[in-house]
Amino acid sequence: MLLSTVLVLAVSCVAVHSFKCCVPDQWEGVLGLTEGLVQNGQPAFVQGYVALSYDYTNKRVAEYVNLTTQGVPTLQKIIIDYNKNVMYTIKEEAKYCRAVQPAPPLSRCVPDTARETSRFHLGAGNNSLKVIAYEIDVPDMQITAVTSMTAQDCLPVGELMYGAANNVPFLASMGYVNIVPGIKDPSVFNVPSYCDKAEINDVPGLETGNFITSYIHRRLGFFQ
Repeated sequence: MLLSTVLVLAVSCVAVHSFKCCVPDQWEGVLGLTEGLVQNGQPAFVQGYVALSYDYTNKRVAEYVNLTTQGVPTLQKIIIDYNKNVMYTIKEEAKYCRAVQPAPPLSRCVPDTARETSRFHLGAGNNSLKVIAYEIDVPDMQITAVTSMTAQDCLPVGELMYGAANNVPFLASMGYVNIVPGIKDPSVFNVPSYCDKAEINDVPGLETGNFITSYIHRRLGFFQ
């Protein structure tokens, strides 16, 4: 998914950021993504979108994932409940449900160790949006992310990620669109009844070959 707005670089610097940027308590939006990776010596290409519902107040995240990997589509819903410490991966047509412990979440705020790399705006004149970009290292996942957030309200704009997950190198570009405050329909967090039979696996929920959503789970945990 491409942003059609014009990107204008206003100020460029490399420094540790001096103010706290924390996402709102509740919001929804759509994340478009494109990812390239090399697995077992073979290149692979992933593209698609994730519809997100983020609820810090009730410590939960819902995702509708629509990805295509080498032409093969994947449709699934993911619900993370940090109150119960469980992440459900749901395929509704097959009535399939897998339950695992979610990976430990990052802070819901841009970490103090993040390096501010640039300030810029999207659009022009009265239609411009001020944005701040940060570089964030995630050592336990061998990932570096350059994250762009709005200067006001600290909403995600885009993200460039590179590194390795499960020893698989990858490069990914993501953009957020149609963000709105609040949760329109709380039923997005409802877990289907057939998930009651799913035993919770104590292996952290890093889906093999799905490194982007694994990192999104970490970034959207935000519950520390």
